[in-house]
Amino acid sequence: MILLTDRQMSIQSFGGSFKGLLDEFHRRHDGRGTALDLVKLIADTFPAFRDEVYYEGTKGLSLFLSTS
Repeated sequence: MILLTDRQMSIQSFGGSFKGLLDEFHRRHDGRGTALDLVKLIADTFPAFRDEVYYEGTKGLSLFLSTS
């Protein structure tokens, strides 16, 4: 199970299920949300899914690029 302690607290605000999170996503975006909107909701809800770095005092997204 992916949802552990702090994540369980977060998912509880959506009725205790991922379906509840999706229902809230559709409600917030009037059924017209994008994949990026969904990723933002998930990252806001579950901080462990944020992929942020600080470089020279500036916060940004970490991008994993293949060098092969």
